[in-house]
Amino acid sequence: MAETDQMEFDLLQRRARAAGYYVNRHKNWDPARGTGDLYLQRAKKWRNEHEETLMSYATADEIHAALAEIERTAAA
Repeated sequence: MAETDQMEFDLLQRRARAAGYYVNRHKNWDPARGTGDLYLQRAKKWRNEHEETLMSYATADEIHAALAEIERTAAA
C-alpha cells in the first residue's frame, strides 16, 4: 500500500506537470525504511531520454517544498 493517498498524489502530479517535472511512486518502496514513496524528476521530452532523479524516496511534503522552490525560481 502506498504512503501517499491518491488525491494528494494526483495533486502532486498536476503541479509537477505544470512546472515541467514528473512525480511518481517507487515500485519497490518499503515502509520499514522510514522514507517516502515518491520521486521527482524533470519531464522527458523523448521516450529514450534519460532524466536524472532530483528527489528519491521523498514524502509528499518534501515534494511540495521542492515544487514550491522550483515555482519560485521560475517566477523570478
